[in-house]
Amino acid sequence: MKQRVLILTIVLLLSPAAGAWETWTFIVTADSRSESHEETLGVNVVILGELVDEILAENPDLFLFTGDLVVGNTTQDLLEVEFLQWREVMQPVYEAGIPVYIVRGNHDGGGSATTTAWNNVFRDETSSVGLDYSLPQNGPDGEKNLTYSVTHKNAFVLALDECTTANHPQNYVEQGWIDTELACNTRPHVFSFGHFTAFKMIWDSLGDHPTQRNAFWHSLEDAGSRVYFCGHEHFYHHATADNDGDPNNNIDQVVVGSAGASVHIWDGNYTGDNGGYELTDIFHTTRFGYILATVTGYDVNLT
Repeated sequence: MKQRVLILTIVLLLSPAAGAWETWTFIVTADSRSESHEETLGVNVVILGELVDEILAENPDLFLFTGDLVVGNTTQDLLEVEFLQWREVMQPVYEAGIPVYIVRGNHDGGGSATTTAWNNVFRDETSSVGLDYSLPQNGPDGEKNLTYSVTHKNAFVLALDECTTANHPQNYVEQGWIDTELACNTRPHVFSFGHFTAFKMIWDSLGDHPTQRNAFWHSLEDAGSRVYFCGHEHFYHHATADNDGDPNNNIDQVVVGSAGASVHIWDGNYTGDNGGYELTDIFHTTRFGYILATVTGYDVNLT
């Protein structure tokens, strides 16, 4: 996994605050599921285990995982077993004190039973001499422990559950909550991550609902965000979306569904309604791996 390609995104703002030039890192990946419930309890433990070794070696400030932890789509009891399998493989990262921020993918969520399974596994167990596996509880009503925000140093991060919840039927985000969160943000960097692509490539996408997708994308543009991380497609693909010819407000769609699920083959066509955006492809690979984001002041390197 040590082969790397370097992509540079530069964000420029005025008047750097104290400590703004401190360098810190985070890692992003997604889609660690195996191909069956019988195969290592729904998790590709070999690739995910290698990723754990990489995370520990990099020692990032944060680890972001954009969904499809497991094969899932099953009973609550079996889904809990599979989530526990994923958590067990990731245990060294939790024990190292590296914050683990996850959202659900379509294999992880979709109804009340799957939400219960998620909450039963990703919870605070410190009262029983365990660790705190829960997620921040600042999300909208109906999406606690699923959708949330995180502030870290000079960055603000939106973690978005895009599965079926009380707030949206499928492949949506809770836009009212996002607007409120972004309005209160004071950090220069705004990152967001969810499971589904914003611009459709092969499978279902936020792009299946272009009105809602465009509202979400415009809110990120207005907030000065430059990157949206996602998975669902099982490969790495980096593209930039532009609708006005101004590169200063473009947002990159970074698909990093490369944590072990079987590879998808893409024909190069964006098959949905792109809402007036033109997608320019930057890099594509079907290798397993992860993104290392290095933040130094107002510069961000994605490796």
